Amino acid sequence: MSTADDLDEFTVLKPTPLMTLGGVSGIIAGATAFTTGLQMWVFIIFYSMLWVLPYLLMPVGLVQMFFGASLTRGNDWAAIGGALLTAALELAALVWLVYSVANGMLSPLVFLWAGLNGLALLLMPLCIPSTLTLSRARRKLYAS
Repeated sequence: MSTADDLDEFTVLKPTPLMTLGGVSGIIAGATAFTTGLQMWVFIIFYSMLWVLPYLLMPVGLVQMFFGASLTRGNDWAAIGGALLTAALELAALVWLVYSVANGMLSPLVFLWAGLNGLALLLMPLCIPSTLTLSRARRKLYAS
């Protein structure tokens, strides 16, 4: 017997609270990534190739928000893609945090971005097994 046979169709289609929490953390982390990129674009003048960073960070923050919103609906692709994107953004956040502190550009938003992205990095991979189970159950329900 599979998971879809044990549950009725109304409880199968409902995302778990962990999925909702992981998705909301992804939305908030994406919003802080977008806002950090916006802050860099408005307030910092770069004289090196770092001028590209705000133009990369703002769209990537929007994509992370999209993955988080899709994860709250229980999509497995959003959990996997969001976890990978969040890992890459956490690495970028930590590198930018070290660079900005080393160069005297202290911003509370950078600390907030690194912290909230770290929280999303802890929660989003935990959602992958349950979203895969939910997707299998949905496919089985819709196939019948």
